Amino acid sequence: MIDDLVGVLAFQAVIGTQFIGLERRASFELLQKALMAGIPIVAAVGAPSSLAVEIAQSFELTLIGFLRGDQFNVYSGAFRLRKLPDLVSSVGAGY
Repeated sequence: MIDDLVGVLAFQAVIGTQFIGLERRASFELLQKALMAGIPIVAAVGAPSSLAVEIAQSFELTLIGFLRGDQFNVYSGAFRLRKLPDLVSSVGAGY
């Protein structure tokens, strides 16, 4: 499934500007695919595996787990989330 998503994103030339939302646990394999595709943010409703956390930390990916509504845990790459309020307000102002 993620391979199909990466293929579509590559075709649309938006690799590196997106995030992946997972309806399950964030595994090492999924983090590896996100890394190879240049996708910097991975958010999952489940817990990340310990190896996924290590990969995210090693390669400065943003890894979010236990995503429920407006609550979540950040395991790596919190610096990207600190930039979101400015990004959202600037994008929202144009709509």
